[in-house]
Amino acid sequence: MTSLNPRGGAEDDPHEKATCIQAIPEYLARSKRFVSMWDESCQSRLWCMFELAVFVKEHGLDKVEIWTLRSIEFAAFFFATSLAFWIGHDLLDDSVPAIVIDAIFSILNASYVIYYFHPICEGYWEGGIVNRVEKLKCSLQSDQDALLAHIRELHGSYRNFDKYVAPLAKALSGNLGAIPFALRLTIVSIIPSTLATFIMGRFATAVVVAAFPNVLVEVLHTAKTNREKNRAAKLLKKFDPQPHFEYDEEATKQNLRLKKSERLLHYMCFRCDRVRQCQAKGSFTTSKGVKTICPGCYNNLLSQAEVSQLRAHHQKLGLTPKVL
Repeated sequence: MTSLNPRGGAEDDPHEKATCIQAIPEYLARSKRFVSMWDESCQSRLWCMFELAVFVKEHGLDKVEIWTLRSIEFAAFFFATSLAFWIGHDLLDDSVPAIVIDAIFSILNASYVIYYFHPICEGYWEGGIVNRVEKLKCSLQSDQDALLAHIRELHGSYRNFDKYVAPLAKALSGNLGAIPFALRLTIVSIIPSTLATFIMGRFATAVVVAAFPNVLVEVLHTAKTNREKNRAAKLLKKFDPQPHFEYDEEATKQNLRLKKSERLLHYMCFRCDRVRQCQAKGSFTTSKGVKTICPGCYNNLLSQAEVSQLRAHHQKLGLTPKVL
């Protein structure tokens, strides 16, 4: 493939450059997994976004792995504190009670995880993976135009691409910064101190100190997940007693193999903003398009006054409600 950034050639030939960009999917199609070491700068680099857009269009989100560089920072911090912990014990055991040293390092590790590492990982979810178009950077304006055009060709618009990869940000926050990757680095970093303490007869203490940060992160994440599940269950029980079906990719593929008359309808309910896989109650044609409502929202969330007001509003606009 011709390079896009040589001192001549494709850089001066828009047609050849466009040909090169069109060839990139052929190379990415041969890859089985997309792995990215992620930091804040990746969100503003157009080439990173372009490669991600091409890969997810071909392979989907399941084949994407994002390892935030905060994981390495987490492992480095833990390695440094573990080393300082054992040095502190060796130097101060005769003059300072061991429980005081343990308490100091436990508070230090807990403060780092709760007040620094955890909020940063949560920020990935809130900020999302991709960024607004005007914030994307590229060295050449011609490259930027070509890359954005190709992303729009693949996903319809950059906003559509943003919505499509939004679950990646949730996953990145959900595992709190790729903790499994950080855990592998942490295990490697604690092997020397663990072996030393095993020989010295303090293996139990070494295990506790080694596992503490990871256990704390897991407890925080589990508690947060349980709170969200309980809240969702209460809302579902209160507003939507009828069972609903979450979007399932495999079920969708099987559904598409059926005859058109036998397929279940996939749609987004405009009241609860959930993807449904069942028969819709009805749809209302508005000036902004067709809005579809699910049976649960229609029967339980909308009061009779709201339904009457909605119908009166459409009649006033000269629009006719359509019932499926």
